[in-house]
Amino acid sequence: MVPTDLLVVPALLALYGCYRLRPRLGRSFLGVLLPLVAIPLVLFAGYWLWYFHRPQPGELTRDLFPGISYHRESRTTPRPLALHVVTIDLDSPGLEFLVTPGEPVARGHLRARTTSQFVREFDMDIAINASFFYPFHSDGPFDYYPHVGDPVNAAGSCASRRQWYSAPARGYYLLAITEDNRVTIGGPGGDAWNAVSGKPILLKDGQICDGLEEERALHPRTAVALDRSSRRMFWLVIDGRQPRYSEGVTLLELADVCREFGGWNALVLDGGGSTTLVVRGDDGKTEVLNCPIHGNHPPGIERPVASHLGVRAKVGDPR
Repeated sequence: MVPTDLLVVPALLALYGCYRLRPRLGRSFLGVLLPLVAIPLVLFAGYWLWYFHRPQPGELTRDLFPGISYHRESRTTPRPLALHVVTIDLDSPGLEFLVTPGEPVARGHLRARTTSQFVREFDMDIAINASFFYPFHSDGPFDYYPHVGDPVNAAGSCASRRQWYSAPARGYYLLAITEDNRVTIGGPGGDAWNAVSGKPILLKDGQICDGLEEERALHPRTAVALDRSSRRMFWLVIDGRQPRYSEGVTLLELADVCREFGGWNALVLDGGGSTTLVVRGDDGKTEVLNCPIHGNHPPGIERPVASHLGVRAKVGDPR
């Protein structure tokens, strides 16, 4: 690749020479060239200033639906972080969970969709991305897979309304939910109504699991935790890969956050650019509560993923 300055300097010299020899032609050329150069520079500068100087989101706590609350906070240590925590009271009447139903297609268990699409299509009130999946690549803003509708496979076992559509895989653990909303992490899941898989387990019986310190990379993260009674579920979403806004956490740090918010057992779901939390408002429109970072796209764009975990609060809902 030719360095940019080696191209710009001769171009400017040629423009100056043209202007000196033929002033009218030079002015016309300059009138065309300046907007072509200036507009992209202004747009790039504006994006750069926004990307590196965005203020972190303010603290917020609110009840979303009966039995479901949301908490957001920003931290500056150990680095800039934006945390999102959904707390679900599993004893609250009328809660209905759903994992993305299987849809057998050529070379896949499912067709990829964003978390917002999942919420709209299946009439959910709130949802997160769920299982790891394949195939996947992200080599540029236009060179990535999957796009919406592309066939994908969930990694590890998944079930939707007792219909299993993927096989167990080594190293993956189940988050299993029965029809009456009893939830287990890491169990066999034989009577599961809905189930997704993740890895690794972060917390087991209140203790941080061994080996987490070996993964030191900072990434956006999605995790699900249960309190000691297993009657409260937490969805923890931490944004990452966004300098000065939220730079992500290690697995060990994620385990600490899960325990801080009351987790007793906890499991990692797919993270990175897949990490997404979506809620449906009173007007029926979806709102992305976190700030996803889908590969080389600008922050805020959702990645199409394989499976999702959603919940609908049916009490007092006329739908």
